[in-house]
Amino acid sequence: MREKELLSSLNKLEQTAAETADFLLEKIGKLEVEIFAHGDADGVASSLLLATFLRLRDVPFRLTFTGPFGAKDMIRLAESQEKKKLMVFLDQGGSEVDTIQRSLLETGHQVVIIDHHQGQPLTHASLSYLNPHLVGMDGGLEISAAGLTYLVVERLERSMRRLGWLAVVGALGDRQEIDGRFIGANQLLVQRMLDEGLVKKKTGLRLTGRNGSLLNALCYSVKPYLPGISGNEELCLSILKQLGLDRSATFHQVDEEKLLEAILSRCPDPEKFRKMLWGPLYHNHRYLHEEAIIAQACGMMERPAVAFGRLAGDSSLETLAWSTTLEYAKKILSALQWISFHRDSLKNTPVMRYLHVPVEASMAGELLSVSLESGILPSELPVIALVDSGTQIKVSGRVSHTAQKRYNIGVALSMSARIVGGAGGGHEAAGAAYIPKNKLDIFLSKLEEFLSGQSENRGETGVAGEG
Repeated sequence: MREKELLSSLNKLEQTAAETADFLLEKIGKLEVEIFAHGDADGVASSLLLATFLRLRDVPFRLTFTGPFGAKDMIRLAESQEKKKLMVFLDQGGSEVDTIQRSLLETGHQVVIIDHHQGQPLTHASLSYLNPHLVGMDGGLEISAAGLTYLVVERLERSMRRLGWLAVVGALGDRQEIDGRFIGANQLLVQRMLDEGLVKKKTGLRLTGRNGSLLNALCYSVKPYLPGISGNEELCLSILKQLGLDRSATFHQVDEEKLLEAILSRCPDPEKFRKMLWGPLYHNHRYLHEEAIIAQACGMMERPAVAFGRLAGDSSLETLAWSTTLEYAKKILSALQWISFHRDSLKNTPVMRYLHVPVEASMAGELLSVSLESGILPSELPVIALVDSGTQIKVSGRVSHTAQKRYNIGVALSMSARIVGGAGGGHEAAGAAYIPKNKLDIFLSKLEEFLSGQSENRGETGVAGEG
């Protein structure tokens, strides 16, 4: 996108954000505030931005971390409310605007939706709905929910600019940095923060654990996952030995460029992994790539409150956050090993690949992302993971940014799920759905049908969901 068009799109987005800010300011002193945030890194960063603003204004609120709402969940939520409230949905809500209208808006609640997933438009006097797709901007790549929330609260309280780094954490957590660079509104927002000294940037090795053991940083590296190295303590120790270091070594004791070359000498595709390992590192008093990975790990392990408290500055949560990240890394590495040994279980159609995976439902999408990035799974077609979840099946879908054909997996999952009585959605390249277990065959047939239609004549219907 040319710079002039980009600035125009951002101006439209900021105008809509200003309307949401005005709506929020008008309502917060009159109604109880209930916040429902998606429990991943982007949702956690979004909720911390809004919560900090509300605390500055001495506005009481209740914050709940959830998975994406389906229609039944939204109806149950509405039925549980005894009083009329201001209901705020962060990093979710766009897929359920129809249900929100019927169950919340028509019963007297005031609603704010700040969501960067694909979503249907809705106008209502009791609703403020901020979504980049509705002003022609791709929320999957160009701005996160945390970036949107930042645009709202920064307009209301200038001191909130000091927390602009949370918008970067949200974008990184949602994998919106491609090949070391941001695009769209993210690019402009990050550049503003760099220009104003709110965030700094340097070039270095993009591994997690800069203040801990170098051995653990290598051995438990998931983002990026290093085939043959991640999870292999013996090989990691040999890399350190090559550099004259022992198992107690830290980042402060090593030349990062020499460590990079030692790692690449053991990687199957050195140039590919050079781009993943070496590049810009954003930081203020923290390394933001690391913050995003820790927050995402806590979310995947169903401990988003730990990520929230740690990002808010609660040092007592540091140990728990790191142990949770380590636990998450071990589970992902185990699952990646399982996929490596069971690639023959991958079912193939002309437009997608799918398989059942033995992981927690919350981790399935992340597992696919890492598998595609590292080359464990082929990347030219959409890949679908199926996870048993009680009477339902959790479906996660991913499309690699290197795929030659463009698909909209969020739309395809949403439409297919609704046909079988489920719900779902997402971005063009990432999405999820929950479907009845006994309708799996019909769902897969419909998903293949919708993806086939996209590959021939791609549609642009919008929905929302996993990101």
